[in-house]
Amino acid sequence: MAAIIDGEGSIGIYDFGKEGRRIQIQMGNTDPKLISRLREIIGCGSTVFRTNIHVSHKGRKPMYQYSLKGSTRCYWVLKQISPFMITKKDKAYSIIKEIEEKPFGRWANTTIEARKKASDIMKRIWEERREK
Repeated sequence: MAAIIDGEGSIGIYDFGKEGRRIQIQMGNTDPKLISRLREIIGCGSTVFRTNIHVSHKGRKPMYQYSLKGSTRCYWVLKQISPFMITKKDKAYSIIKEIEEKPFGRWANTTIEARKKASDIMKRIWEERREK
């Protein structure tokens, strides 16, 4: 998963207007099975089928795109895959650091204890998924 996102995906902090800044992980590919499997592994996110990309280029295959939004979800995915990344490793670590040092979104106004409690819950959920 790290190699797929590292090679064919993108990660970043984006401004979603009223919703504020959030982390987003995206990946596009022409194989719908790959996109479906990525979503299955992560357990959430959205997939989109795009037929009008590069309409001027005849013979191009349709594109499937996976997108995961949300600081907490993306944080935990990046925490798990960043050690295995090559190209986007530094960017992943900087996003992780930014969330840990300057939380935003719904975490901006929470206490350290509330963040720790949510962190412990998410760690337990990810550990349970890993064991399955």
